[in-house]
Amino acid sequence: MTDVVSIIERVISLGQQIAERLEAHTEAAQSLLKLENILGMLKNMLADIDYARVNKAYIVSIKDALERTQKVYMRCAEDLNIKDKKSIAGKLKKIAGIYKAPSILADIQKSIVDVESHLNITDKALSIIQRVQTLSTPTIVSTTTSTTTTTSTNMLSSELKEALANTIDELVSRLKSDCQQLQEKLERCTLSTESFTIENLGRDNPEAISFWKERFRSAELSISSVAPYENMYVSWARFVHELEVTFQLKNIPTAIMRNGTIDDFRRYGNRYYIDSTVTRDLKDIRPLWIPYLRKALDPLYKGYIKPHDYLNFLGEDSLSNKLRQVVLDSCGYGILVECQRTSGDISLPSEIESPAHSVGWMSVCQIVSVPTSTELGIFIYEKNAQQRFNNLIENITYPKNDIWAYVRYLQTGQIEKKLISKNVRMLGGLRIGTSIAILETLENGLSAWSDSHLIVELKACVGGRYIVTAGSGENVIVFKTKPQTGFNDLIQNDQLDDFDDIPEFDYCILGPSTVFTQEPKIGEKIQINVDGLWHDVKVTAVNGKFVKHIDELYAQQKNPARCWCPWTEGISSSDIRPYRCLHVGDLVEAPVIYQDYLFRYYCLEESQLYLPARIIDVQDDQYLVKFSPAVSAYAWWPGNTSSDNEFPRELGSKETVKNPFDGIQVTMSMDRVRPYIAGPHPVLDTQSIRPHSWSAFQGVQFTDLQQIDENILWK
Repeated sequence: MTDVVSIIERVISLGQQIAERLEAHTEAAQSLLKLENILGMLKNMLADIDYARVNKAYIVSIKDALERTQKVYMRCAEDLNIKDKKSIAGKLKKIAGIYKAPSILADIQKSIVDVESHLNITDKALSIIQRVQTLSTPTIVSTTTSTTTTTSTNMLSSELKEALANTIDELVSRLKSDCQQLQEKLERCTLSTESFTIENLGRDNPEAISFWKERFRSAELSISSVAPYENMYVSWARFVHELEVTFQLKNIPTAIMRNGTIDDFRRYGNRYYIDSTVTRDLKDIRPLWIPYLRKALDPLYKGYIKPHDYLNFLGEDSLSNKLRQVVLDSCGYGILVECQRTSGDISLPSEIESPAHSVGWMSVCQIVSVPTSTELGIFIYEKNAQQRFNNLIENITYPKNDIWAYVRYLQTGQIEKKLISKNVRMLGGLRIGTSIAILETLENGLSAWSDSHLIVELKACVGGRYIVTAGSGENVIVFKTKPQTGFNDLIQNDQLDDFDDIPEFDYCILGPSTVFTQEPKIGEKIQINVDGLWHDVKVTAVNGKFVKHIDELYAQQKNPARCWCPWTEGISSSDIRPYRCLHVGDLVEAPVIYQDYLFRYYCLEESQLYLPARIIDVQDDQYLVKFSPAVSAYAWWPGNTSSDNEFPRELGSKETVKNPFDGIQVTMSMDRVRPYIAGPHPVLDTQSIRPHSWSAFQGVQFTDLQQIDENILWK
C-alpha cells in the first residue's frame, strides 16, 4: 500500500504546481485545491489499511483513478502554458489556453467526483477493518492425553490410533493446502470486479456500461476462457469478437452507379447517386474501425481494454453511434480534398472536349461515400459465389493500396470515383513539410503574418476544416482552419464541440523565394519584418539597392529604406522579402477558366480548377503567369480564343464571363496563386512527420503506476 500512497503524494505535488499557474482561472484553481484535499484524505486512509486485507480489484481501481487524475494535471500543464513570450508561438499558445480552460475545468471536476467515490469506499473499508481488529482472536488449545496400558492389546491400539491420527492430520494438511491453491486460482480466474467501480464509471453513459456488464461480466462466462487480467479488464480479442457479433451499422452512405448513357449522366449531373440506407457488417469493413479502436483503447498494445478508457472513448454517445462515426471518420467521409481530373470524369461533348483533355486538379471536393469491402481491397468469397471465384486470381493480385473514394466536385455538383493513392490530395496546397505563416491580429486591429512554420501534422475534418500542427520545440502551434462556405451540397460537421478548445486562424502557404532575384518594382506588393512579424506593404520608390514602402501600420510615419539585396552588404538574413515568398521564376499552381458538363463557365476569380504555371512578371499586386505550351492542344482551353472575347455564363444566358487569357498567359491576383504541389498526397487519418506508432510510448511515463498493473494482473 506504500506504493499507492507515494503515488498519491506525487499527484498532489503535481496538482500544487499546476495551481500556481492558474491564478487567472479562479474556478479551476479552487477545484484543484478541493481535489488536493480529497487526495490527501485518501492517502491518510490508505496508509492505515493492510494491503493483504484489500481486494486487488480495488487497488487497480484506485490506480486507474490516480492515472486519470495525473493525465488531467498533465493536460493542464500543456494547455495552460501562458507565460508571456515575445514570439508569435507564445502568443498563440496563450490564446489556446483560454480556449481550453473550460474543458480543463470540466476534467478537473470529473476527477473530483471520481476520487471522492474512492475516498468514501476506502473510509468504509477502513472502518470495517478496524472493527474486525477489535474482536478477540480465538485460540486453539491442544490437549494431549496419555494412557498407560500393560497389555499388548492396549499398546497395539494406541500405536494404531496414533498412526491413524498422523495420517488424518497429514491428509487434512494436504487438503487444506490444496484448497488454498484452488482458492488462489479461483480468485485469479473469477470475474470479480467490484460493482462500485463499474457503476461509478458508467454514471454518464448507462447504455455503454450495460453492454460492458452484459458481454464481459456475465456469470455464464467460462472461467477457463478468461485470461488473468480479465479479473479487472477485458481482452482485446474478446472485445472485437463481441462487437462483430452484436452490431450492424445502418444508414451508411454508399455510392451506387446509375444505368444510362453519357447524355443521361449529363442530365442527372452524375454517374452515381448516394444511397443513405445501406447496412454494413463490421467484419466486412474491418480496416475502417479496428485500427482506430486499437489506437484509442489499447495504444500500448497490452492486449486488454480498461473500462474507464472504453467509457472515455464513448463519452455520452452510444456504442453503435460511436462505431458508425469511427467508420465515417476513417474513410474520410465529409472531408474536403483536391482531386485530379481524369478521363473517367463526365466530359463535354467530343467536339468540345476529349476525355484525354480532362486535366488539372479540382479543388474543394468532398468525400461523400463509405467504400464497400471490394473498394477497400477486401474480396469476400462464400459457398454460393461461384461466379466470383472466376476472378479469384485477379483479386489475389489486386494492389493492396488501391482504395477508391467517391467525391463530389462542390463547384459543379458531379460525383466522381477516385483512386486515393493516385488522384487525391489535401485541400489548398496543405501537406506535411509545407511552410506556412499564420495571420495574427494586432492590438490596433490590423493584421500581420507570423514567421515561417513547417507543418508537422495534419488532420482533415468534416466540413472542410483542417487541424494543423506547425513548428517544433517550444514554437509548436496547433490551430484549426476556417470552414469552407458558399457551396450548396456541403456536408457539415454535426459535432462542432470537438473543436471548441482549438483556436481558429487564417494562414497562407509560403513559396521558395525568401529573397528577391531581381529588383522590386514601384507599386509591387512585398513584405517587411517588424518585431518578428511580416507586414504587407507597397513599394513607393527604388534607389539602387534600397526600396521605400508604405503600409497601413506606418502610413503616418517616415519609413526607413530597406536593402532588397542584403547579401551584397555581407548580410545573410533579410527583413524584406517577396509577397508570400513567391517571385519571378517560381513554379506555381494557378486557376483557369473552364466549362463544366452543363456548359456553364467559371471565371478566374471563382474557378477551382488549378494547373501548373510559372511566374514571369510582377505587376503591383498581380502576377503574370505562363502555362505549359501543351495546354493549347486542349479544345476547351480559354486562350485559344481572342482575349477580348467573353463567354456566356450558361447556354442561352445573357450573363457573360470575361476571358483574360492571351494564349497561354494570364494576369491574376497574387492571392489566387499558390506554390506548386507535385502529385497526390495522403489525406486519410492524421498525417504526421513523426512516427505515429511511437507516440503512445512517448512523453511522461509513470512506471510505478504501470508496475501496479503488472504485479496484480500477472503475478
